[in-house]
Amino acid sequence: IKCTPSATVIDCLWENPDLKTINGAELYYQVTISTKSRIAPVATNTTQVKSFKKPSHVNQISLTNLLPYTLYHLLVVPCNEQGCSENQNQTTEIHTKEEIP
Repeated sequence: IKCTPSATVIDCLWENPDLKTINGAELYYQVTISTKSRIAPVATNTTQVKSFKKPSHVNQISLTNLLPYTLYHLLVVPCNEQGCSENQNQTTEIHTKEEIP
C-alpha cells in the first residue's frame, strides 16, 4: 500500500492481489482505518475505527476529514463470497501531517 498524507487527508493506492492466490471470485476490498491520537490529550485513550467496502476494480481510496498529526493504521483486505483474506496482519502505519497555523 502506498499512501500520501496531508494534514486531514490520506490518499492510498494498492496493487490487486495475484489471481492465483484468491480462493473464488474477488468481489470487494475491506478497507479499515483506525487511529489513536498522539497529540490530543482528550483523544489519547480513544480509538476510532472506520471500515469501507470498495468494489474490486477500485484499488485506491481517499480518506478525508482526518485529524492532523495523528498516527493511523490502515488495512486493505480482498474479500469475496468465501470471506476475507486471512492475510490481515499487513497493517500500514501512516501519520497525517501537522496543520499549518
